[in-house]
Amino acid sequence: MNDKKFHAENFAHRPLGMRLAMLARLWRTVVDHALVETGLTQSRWTVLMQLQVVEGPLTVSELAFAMGIELPPLTRTLNQLAESGLIIRIEDADDRRIRLVKLSALGEQQVAQVNRVVEECQRKVSEGLPPEQLEQFSQTLNLLTENMSKLI
Repeated sequence: MNDKKFHAENFAHRPLGMRLAMLARLWRTVVDHALVETGLTQSRWTVLMQLQVVEGPLTVSELAFAMGIELPPLTRTLNQLAESGLIIRIEDADDRRIRLVKLSALGEQQVAQVNRVVEECQRKVSEGLPPEQLEQFSQTLNLLTENMSKLI
């Protein structure tokens, strides 16, 4: 990342919420740089990963909620992913008005490649952290998420 945009030495002096937001943006930037050869944009690889971690197909509204984004940009991304053959849309068996989204076979292959890249990024960014400290950090993130979800 361009040193004009991010100064690590100033990071620790910012409020927790700001640091969490900055860390998330920095993480996405690291992964974006690592995935540049795949041609996937951030909006596309994050949708693919979200579809991989859920069980079964999702409605577009469920997917938007899970990702914390609005429907219009998600719809554009889903159209692009469908055109690329990475996702498929199917009718809901109970309500034909509802369209469900899931990974295609090609999408599953692509997300497997994304996962390998993300795992390598995780390995690099956690270099020097003892496993127990990394586990404590993970538990802290889980607790912060649980506490925040109670506020909305």
